[in-house]
Amino acid sequence: DTAEHYGYTDGYSEKKVGDFFCEDQDAGSLDRSRVVLATKYLPTPWRHPWRYPNIVLDSFHGSIQRTRLGGIDIYQLHGPSHAGYWPRLETLCDSLVSAYKTGKCRAIGVCNLSFQQVKLVYTHLKRNDVPLVSNQVEFSLVRQDPWTEGMIEKCHKLGLTTTSIAVIAYSPIALGRLTGKYDRSNRPRGNRNFGDIDWDKIQPIVDELKRIGAKVNKSPAAVAMNWVICKGAIPIPTVKNREQVVDCLQALGWRLDQDDEDRLD
Repeated sequence: DTAEHYGYTDGYSEKKVGDFFCEDQDAGSLDRSRVVLATKYLPTPWRHPWRYPNIVLDSFHGSIQRTRLGGIDIYQLHGPSHAGYWPRLETLCDSLVSAYKTGKCRAIGVCNLSFQQVKLVYTHLKRNDVPLVSNQVEFSLVRQDPWTEGMIEKCHKLGLTTTSIAVIAYSPIALGRLTGKYDRSNRPRGNRNFGDIDWDKIQPIVDELKRIGAKVNKSPAAVAMNWVICKGAIPIPTVKNREQVVDCLQALGWRLDQDDEDRLD
C-alpha cells in the first residue's frame, strides 16, 4: 500500500516500491500473482477533475510508471477532502471509473470515508460495473470507531452481492504505541498523529497485550494486530526491519480466545 504523495517528494514512495519489485523481477523471483499493489489519488483544490478532467487519469498512469508492475491492483481515493476542501464525490467517482476502464486497474478502493460516503461511491461504481473492494481507515485498539460504530459490518454486508467490501486498517499498532517498546517516560518521537491519545489510556492496553502475548508466545504488536483481524479488518502496519516483519507474521494463523478479546475491547 502506497500513495503518490508518500515520501520526501511526489512519487518517491511509489518509485521505491517499483525499484524493490523490479529487483525481484530481474532476479526472476517475483510472482506477480502474489503481489497486491494498492496506491492512491489525493483530491486537492488544485488537482481536482472538476477543474482538470484528466488529472485522475494522469495521476493513475504516473503511478503505473513509477511502480513498474504494469498495472495497479487497487486504485484508491485517498480521502473525500484535503485541507478542508470538499469536492463532489460523484465527480471523483466518474474519474475512478475512467481509470478502471483502462484495463490496468483490477478494482477501486477508498480511504477515510464514512459509511454513507462508501455507500454513495459503491452505488455509483456499481452502475458502471466497477468493483469497490475496500475502505481504508484508521483502526486499532485506541481507535475503535470503525468497529463500535458498525462500519466494518456494514461494509461487509454492502458488498455481499458481489465481493465483500474489506475494511483495511492503517496504524493498527498506533504507530508503535502498542508494541510494548514505549511507556509514559519513553514516548514515540516525531510526527505520529495517528493513535495519539493520553498515555494513561494506552498503558493499560499495553499491559494487557503483554500479558496475552506471554500466554500465547506472541509479541504485543502481534496480539494487537490479531485483535484487528478478529474484528473483521485487515491490518497494514508499517514495516521497517526484520523484527517488525516477524511481528506481522506472528499475527496470522490464530485467533484470540473470547475472554482475551473481550478484555481488550
